[in-house]
Amino acid sequence: MTQKEFVIGLIKTEIERDLAARQEVSQNETVSDSEETSEEAEETEEGEEENEDEIEEESDDESEEEIEENIEMNMG
Repeated sequence: MTQKEFVIGLIKTEIERDLAARQEVSQNETVSDSEETSEEAEETEEGEEENEDEIEEESDDESEEEIEENIEMNMG
């Protein structure tokens, strides 16, 4: 093996290591993006559930008010 072949081998090894490290970072970013998207979806679902709870509470309040009005009208 000549000195030139040896140096080329070292360079190739270094390039392969660099590419592997870049791919690893890229995969980690993709996983992180997926996790963020999942977290955003969960937050949206939680927000929708809270809105549904608020709507149900408002509906209950309206029903109670209607009942009270009906009682007052029937008694008066």
